Order: sequence, then C-alpha cells, then structure tokens
Amino acid sequence: MLFAGIAWSADGYEIAFADQETPARRFGGGELPDLVTFLTHVDQPLAIVVESTNGAVDGFLLAAGLTVYRADPPAIDDSRPDFGSIAAQSLAQLAAQGLSSLSELVTEEGSLTGRHLPPSAAFAPAGSELEARGRALGCVKHGPRNRPSIALSFDDGPHPVFTNQILEILARYDARATFFPIGLSASGLGHLLAKAAAAGHEVGNHTWSHPYLPDLSAAGLREQIERTSDAISNATGARPSLARPPYGSLTADVVDKWTGFEERIALWDVDSADWARPGADAIASKVLGEIKPGSIVLMHDSGGDRSQTVQALPSIIEGCLERGYNLATVPELLAPRLHPE
Repeated sequence: MLFAGIAWSADGYEIAFADQETPARRFGGGELPDLVTFLTHVDQPLAIVVESTNGAVDGFLLAAGLTVYRADPPAIDDSRPDFGSIAAQSLAQLAAQGLSSLSELVTEEGSLTGRHLPPSAAFAPAGSELEARGRALGCVKHGPRNRPSIALSFDDGPHPVFTNQILEILARYDARATFFPIGLSASGLGHLLAKAAAAGHEVGNHTWSHPYLPDLSAAGLREQIERTSDAISNATGARPSLARPPYGSLTADVVDKWTGFEERIALWDVDSADWARPGADAIASKVLGEIKPGSIVLMHDSGGDRSQTVQALPSIIEGCLERGYNLATVPELLAPRLHPE
C-alpha cells in the first residue's frame, strides 16, 4: 500500500508519499478537483492522511472513493506552525508507521469521524453559560421569529462547478443567500465570490483551511480569520461582516481566543445534512421539515460532491416561497426590518 500525506499552507496544498520515490505534487487553493483527479489515478492501493486543521479536502477524497485518515494532535509532534499544517511527508510517514493511531473517515460522519468533541456554543442549550458566552460575542443561530424570512447559507466554497450552478438557480428565483467560503479556495477562485457579491449575495468568512478550531493557537485562529477576510476583500471589494466557525466549533476555549474580531459569528438552526450526501429528496425534505421564521439554513457549495445540493435547491426554494417566506441574506435577516417602510 502507498501512504500519502496532504499538507496545507498559505499557497495551497502539497501531497507527499512515504516511499519518497513517488514525486511530491503541489496544487493551488482553487485546484482541489485537480488534486483529487491526481490521487484517483495513482495505480496502487492508497491510504491518505490529513490533519485536523485541514478540513477542506477530505469530503472530495471520500466522494471519489478514496481511503482517508485524520491525524489529531496526540498523534503529531509540536512541529506544526501557528499557520499551516505539519509537512505532508511527516503525515505520510505517520500512516506508514501504523494506521492504528489515526481515525479513518466515513462520509456519513464527515471530517470529525470518531473524535470526542467538547461542548460547543453552537449546540449548547439556550440559557447555558456557554451559549450565553457565545451570544456575548455576537453569535447568532437564527433571526427574529416574528417575520416570515429565512436565510439560505452555503459553506466551504467556492467551487468552479457547484458554486456557479447554485448562483444560477438563485438568480432564477431572484433569491439572495449567504456564502461562507474557505480562504484557500477564495484565493484561487475569487472571481466566483465577486460574481456572488455582484448578484446581491452576502459573502462571509469560513476560515482559511477549515480547521477544527480547538486545535489552533490564539495566533493561528487570528491568522485564519484575517487572511480569509483579506482574500474575500480582494475578491469582492468589501470586508466580510460575518464569520462561521467550521463544524460550529465555538467551544469555551475558542470563545476565550475569539477576541477583537470584527466579524459577527453566524451559525445556523437548520442543518440540511447535505455533507453526508443522503440524496436530493432527503436534503429538501429535511430543510422544509425544520424551517421556521428566522431560520438560518446550513448547506454547502463545495467540500465534496455537491450535486445533490444543486438538485435539491429548487425544491427548497419553491417550498420556502409556497410557505410565504422571504429569502434573505443573513444580515438582512438580522436587520430590524427586512423591508423598511
């Protein structure tokens, strides 16, 4: 079996192999589809390792039928910098030394398969101390419940195919939405963010590499947010006013580190579960069965094969409109009045 590690940096991704005979390869931030194509053409059984600060690639790999493992802090040394992962070669060597210290990922559970997660403000009960600390940071999970408006949101983009398809569907219904792109992808596909912003959609911040935030230092978290906001600003001409922690991982430790950021934290109260690829009908049914006034709906325009999301979107939009909901951006949803008199 051939063992490969995938590292990320400010410039993109590197793939290295434990045998050190297969040449390493580099891919830009907007070239994830090319990275997956390269790995699917490796002509021998392959085990791929990513680490917990790199949540942008595993969905693509799993959708392509590849075998993926995750290395968590207990399995790696202290060589990881504040910004960037440990070396791809080191990740490949971890796998070669034995897969038992790593977690094998499955599509149905996603990037954090098998990981014990601490309580998060994203899912903490209303009135709990952690939920209150999240609210003190400006964290929102939904808008006012007394107005017939909801916000559709799309994470992990942009993607050269799926983002365009979603924008076309939204335009067909004259509907606005909010996109939370990853900085690495935004740095290579900024024209898609510019296209979304020009169409009236909101663009927020979803970190640079889609890390599990509790594994970052305070300096690493700040750089993830600031670099991503810079990339979005370069693409759209406007700095984002919103940020969304990957996995909703706003733990007590992350709350302590999340200081001085201008971006307001926007979570969600309806998870479409499209990341698990349960089928377009299941995605639409889940969203339409759970929305209520003020809901923020979580979907994805990248991070893997999002063809089911694209297929489900017309039914979701039509179902919302039939129920009398306005489709707003998150800032519009949170505004005192959606349509001032």
